[in-house]
Amino acid sequence: MYLLVGLGNPGSEYASNRHNVGFHFVDFVLSQPGIAEKAKKLGNSCNGEAFRVGNTVFLKPDTFMNRSGHAVAKAMRYFKIRPDRVFVALDDLDIPLGMSKVTFKGPKIHNGLSSIRDTIGDAFMKIRIGIENRPSEFRIPGESYVLQNFTAEERKALEPVFAKLWAQLSRAIL
Repeated sequence: MYLLVGLGNPGSEYASNRHNVGFHFVDFVLSQPGIAEKAKKLGNSCNGEAFRVGNTVFLKPDTFMNRSGHAVAKAMRYFKIRPDRVFVALDDLDIPLGMSKVTFKGPKIHNGLSSIRDTIGDAFMKIRIGIENRPSEFRIPGESYVLQNFTAEERKALEPVFAKLWAQLSRAIL
């Protein structure tokens, strides 16, 4: 059994934020042909919106980013999933928009990731999705930038990133 978690903040006011790119990735995967038809919506036993496809549970926590670890731990207990079978998709300001990394190492500063590390340890895979697109001459603080909405061009730049990531991951977790 695997757990693929997309990080983000709940609520319509955050839906298009850069910080919610993990939610966007999970939505992308669940919309794919062959997945959409098989996805079974699960009850709220996981503190979030959860779906199951084969051996994989997809989770968008309904906790705020800073408390994501609680939802991840609850889903792991409920489905008896080991940390090494957990994949967490998150926004990363250390990576330019249009790029990604799948690694056990994560960004140094990310409150959602810190919450998960504090709750389950660090033996899970990080799907780091680049969102850095600030012009260097007008660089606003990261805390403000991640809570701004993606532009239409930025959303379009994410589509091939999501497709490439899912092509990599689907072989491993489905």
